[in-house]
Amino acid sequence: MVALRQVLTLSAVGVAAGNGLVDGSARPTTKVINLLKDMESSLEAEAKEDEDTYEKMQCWCKSNGEDKAKSIESAEARIKGLEARTEELAATSSRLASEISTSEDEVVHNEKALDTAVALREQQLAEFHDDEKDLTQSAASVNKALDALSSDKSSFLQMPQARLMSALSKLRTIVTKHMRLLTKTQREKVEELIKNPSKARSAFLQKAPDTTSVVAGTLSTLKDGFEKDLAEAKAQEEKDKKAHEGLVKAKSEEITAGKKQLEAKKEQKAAADLERAQAKQDIKDTTAALEADGSLSTVVKEKCAAMDADYEKRSALRREEQSAVAKAVEVLSSDE
Repeated sequence: MVALRQVLTLSAVGVAAGNGLVDGSARPTTKVINLLKDMESSLEAEAKEDEDTYEKMQCWCKSNGEDKAKSIESAEARIKGLEARTEELAATSSRLASEISTSEDEVVHNEKALDTAVALREQQLAEFHDDEKDLTQSAASVNKALDALSSDKSSFLQMPQARLMSALSKLRTIVTKHMRLLTKTQREKVEELIKNPSKARSAFLQKAPDTTSVVAGTLSTLKDGFEKDLAEAKAQEEKDKKAHEGLVKAKSEEITAGKKQLEAKKEQKAAADLERAQAKQDIKDTTAALEADGSLSTVVKEKCAAMDADYEKRSALRREEQSAVAKAVEVLSSDE
């Protein structure tokens, strides 16, 4: 508006000069025209400078607007992806927690089974040692009795009563315990010998086959039975030992594998929980950044819209001024 008023003032001065109302050595109209042309050049320069500034601001608006739009779009997509991932990780963590509980129960069950197997094996081995000792001692006692029966008369007849009674007592215990190894006749003869040792002495002295041979045969049967039972017990013990070793090996490997699997699942769950916590924090941070970008984007849009309006207003006014100057120059030039 100031420039427009200056144009009107100069135009009036020029017209007055052309009518001879203003004195001067140089033609006043020419001076006014020159001033108007200078003003015209100034307006053009001002328009160019304003346009350059506006273009720079447009670039700034476009750059910031597009950048923020992309940033907002990227943040929204990231939040959506992170939310889906947290749900997936929550499901994974829940599944692993259940599997860990099951694996822990399996390990405890297998450890208890191994402890039970070891305890049973210890009991089994103790029973074998007891049987082995009993059979060995029984066989030794029978061998002594057989040696006594098969020795010469004086050895048997001169045996002290106390020693004879002790031997017969041991024989009674053996026969009672291993009754299954004898026939009815053998049991009766041995029982007769045990009850009437003096009769046994007489039978031995007379070499009565009905007594001595039956007793000797009975003792031989017992001896063979003991040796057979001992051999079978040792063979069974060897089988039991190998079976136990196999069971312990299998259970130990199963427990070791179970513990490794359990540890792996715990590590997987810890990793899933950590990633989920990080994802939730990432969602929080990204949401905050998204809100900041949204606010800044609004500011940019408002500022750029105001800039566009101001530039359009300035440009319209400047065009009016330029038009007025051009017309003034034209009018004054025609008067000359």
